[in-house]
Amino acid sequence: MTPSPSPTDVPDLPAIAGYYSQLAAVLAGFGFAGVVGLVTTQLTARNATTTVVRSLGPLVSAFIGLVAASLDYALVTGEPVGSARVASLQTVAGMGFSIAGAMLICAIYILLCDLQEDAPLSRSLSIAAIRFMRTIIVSYLPTVLVLLMWSGLRDHLEQRQGDKAFYGWPDWVAIAALVATLLAACLLRLFFRRAPSGRFDTVTRVARLATQLSFASLLGSSALIRFTETNTSVPAGVPVTALVLVAAFALLTASSASRYFSEGGSPRTTAAVDAAAVPDEVPPTVTPSEGGGRRPLQPLHPGILRDRSIEIFPQGYLMNISIIQGVALSVLIVETVRTLTREDSPLPLVPTLAQSSLTLACLVIVSYEYLWFSTIMRWTPTFRDTAIPVVLGVGEIVPPLLLGNPRAWWIATAVFALLGAVAFLNTVTRLEPEMFPRSRQAYTRIRGLLVTLAVTCVATAALAAVIAYLVGPVLSTIGALVVLFTSVVFVVGRSERVLNDVYDDHGVDRRPPMFERLRGVESRVRERLGAAPPLVSGGDGSRPTHPSAPEPPGA
Repeated sequence: MTPSPSPTDVPDLPAIAGYYSQLAAVLAGFGFAGVVGLVTTQLTARNATTTVVRSLGPLVSAFIGLVAASLDYALVTGEPVGSARVASLQTVAGMGFSIAGAMLICAIYILLCDLQEDAPLSRSLSIAAIRFMRTIIVSYLPTVLVLLMWSGLRDHLEQRQGDKAFYGWPDWVAIAALVATLLAACLLRLFFRRAPSGRFDTVTRVARLATQLSFASLLGSSALIRFTETNTSVPAGVPVTALVLVAAFALLTASSASRYFSEGGSPRTTAAVDAAAVPDEVPPTVTPSEGGGRRPLQPLHPGILRDRSIEIFPQGYLMNISIIQGVALSVLIVETVRTLTREDSPLPLVPTLAQSSLTLACLVIVSYEYLWFSTIMRWTPTFRDTAIPVVLGVGEIVPPLLLGNPRAWWIATAVFALLGAVAFLNTVTRLEPEMFPRSRQAYTRIRGLLVTLAVTCVATAALAAVIAYLVGPVLSTIGALVVLFTSVVFVVGRSERVLNDVYDDHGVDRRPPMFERLRGVESRVRERLGAAPPLVSGGDGSRPTHPSAPEPPGA
């Protein structure tokens, strides 16, 4: 048997796995942004669509699969360079990454196909993109994925048997899979001119299968790490099975995509589209150009400009935040796992978990704050409304990357807190009393809340700077837990209290039904104990009074 090559003769596969983990995390962020964008559009648009939402399932499947692939590659980074099983682990992880990446591309294709049905006016613009995406999925994607998996299989065989030009049956299986994908690409192009068939049911099954295979990849890598040693020689059947599964899934995805859209059109995309493409009434501000030129889709006037600003404001904010939050969450998961699995990690278990929990709480709070203020307030977007969320997002992503360096992590956290204060103060500068014509007190409450949160961020930054100067495992853990408790209890609690009062001022109850039931239980307990009834605040912001208290004179 040929001896295994020394670690200096093989590539640094754990380092390569780290790059793949970061790439999967970034792609997961884009998938998460797509999910949030679709949901936001449905909730904020005047006319919610019915067809475009069908791409939500494939997007969710791609997001889950890419997060699993990122975590899978993070496990591979903990392997020693040149170990007997590292190439097999990377190939198994590559199965989940390949399937999730194919599902993301397929989700984009489905979104474009459904868009031209829900928005007939965009058909001429989207048809070229649909053809391009379909060609990629059918003609190129299966072949590229098989070649990617074959390269991992070759790494496994080289580590196991040495440098050989050909290894026998594993290479023959890879060649057969490659030929099958090339033949299938030629055959599936015959469906391009046929009417759509199968359509969404097939896509749903493919999305479910993608999620299952992604988790199977993660479980397979975890099982190899758990039940084998680093010097264990993994059978060639393991990476070969991963290659065959990827080839089969790529062909299934290509088959579904080839029949999902038809250039020839369907009942929804022929006469109906042509009829919808021409408006029944021409707006009075539109004058046809000489020679029968094209008319503008929607001429701009003050009413349309206001409507566009109102619709774009929450979508733009939440879209930017969702992209950043998805990337930051994926990076946090990957770096936490990598730090915890490193044998030479400078941080013990408890400080690492405390810092990761604080970072996760910050991500949730940022999403929560942007969600409620984009619901309550509107203004004309400017450059700083784009720059501030992006800069704040950079401040979110940097701390997870510095988990292995406590001092640098606390400095990055302090900078992030200062950026949060800037974001809150920016909202204060855009706040106007005219935004709350029914309740002047609502304006005062919101302004006071934003100023309080900005001061809290400055105080958090000062505390983080002090801890960075006096850094130590015990102090780092206590500081992270203190800031975590403050952020969850004070920031969220204070925001919820003020928002409840603002909604009550406008006659809207935002509390869940469980809250009302708990308040009823509290009232009954007070009655049995003979305690005074709870204070009730008037809907107009008046002072709290007892329900049974007599009205003041002159009321």
